Amino acid sequence: MTLEKNHDFERESAPTKTETPSVIIPSKDRASNIEAFDQVFAPEVHLDTEQITPESYSKASYESIRSEFTSKILAQLLIHGKKPQEKIRLLFGLVSSPESVSSNDLSTVLPGQLHKSWERWRTEPRGAGVFPRIMNTTQQLNCAGRSLVASAVLKELGIDHFICSPDGHSIVLIKNENGFTYFDPQQGLLVENIPLEAISVNQDELNKGTVAKIDVHQCPTATIQGLGYLHKSFLMFTPEAGITEQGMSNTRSAIKNKWITVQDDEENFERISGQKDILFPETDTPNIDESDKRGEELIGFFQMLAKNGWQITKEITEYNYEHQLYPASSEKDFKALVEKLTQWSSKGETDEIAKGISRLTGKPNHSGATLTEFFSAAR
Repeated sequence: MTLEKNHDFERESAPTKTETPSVIIPSKDRASNIEAFDQVFAPEVHLDTEQITPESYSKASYESIRSEFTSKILAQLLIHGKKPQEKIRLLFGLVSSPESVSSNDLSTVLPGQLHKSWERWRTEPRGAGVFPRIMNTTQQLNCAGRSLVASAVLKELGIDHFICSPDGHSIVLIKNENGFTYFDPQQGLLVENIPLEAISVNQDELNKGTVAKIDVHQCPTATIQGLGYLHKSFLMFTPEAGITEQGMSNTRSAIKNKWITVQDDEENFERISGQKDILFPETDTPNIDESDKRGEELIGFFQMLAKNGWQITKEITEYNYEHQLYPASSEKDFKALVEKLTQWSSKGETDEIAKGISRLTGKPNHSGATLTEFFSAAR
């Protein structure tokens, strides 16, 4: 893929995509791959981090989720998807969080029978839903787990993509002939046909992680719009590097917060931190938007709406434009967006956005409360 040397993505002719997924046949070394993952990379066991490379880590990660996730999704895409864009929309629907994408929205990307029959994977409450053993056992995912599953499928389809890390979050950015697709199944945001010039990034550092920024003003209205806002700055990686960096970061968090039990936890925390610093030296203090700050901007947006009876005013429109929370290409689109947001209901403690609103406002976000009810009580 040809990219501009330093900043914006250069326009290019669309690469030829694989129109049908490859047949899933277990590789000869599959057993050894999984054994290596369990013994080397899995957080539940002793971590020999000196053996970690992005290639080996991502390969083991992809292989370990193949039977429980990748193969099941590919089977549906083979039946229902034809063009790459159709497959991406189907993939989004299949891997989307049921806490953040409503059934009505899901019906716009999944055909009727699949929409009725497909059981989506719920959110892992602790944040450990990125580790294959836990993903396979609990059938629950967190944001990085959904990125891992999406990346594994996109790899099989031959579709170019990047793993991205906003502060405290994980998304996928997919490259296509029209630009980019912003793919956030955890917070329920799918934005297609983002122009190439809307993304600014230094492509030379993608294997180590580099800051990328999106000009939200250039983004079209979202195809799927949950409560989540568009993250306008994040670390951007190649798939192999991103899977590894997010896996290592989540492993450190899991050990530190005791979400998982490992042998010699303090020693392993230091060892994996040291290895992460070698592989990804610039990722601990990146120049990206802090999630708490963006969350406060989101709360301000909702409070203004609640104060004005959920009617759009010039002040609210300008606030959204200034803070680049939601893409809305016209006044009509912005009105439709606000109408959708007012109907959103909290899923309580299983919804990470609901928990974030509670944390930022200091008010309990009860299961089933609409935004109108919540912010009326919060004032």
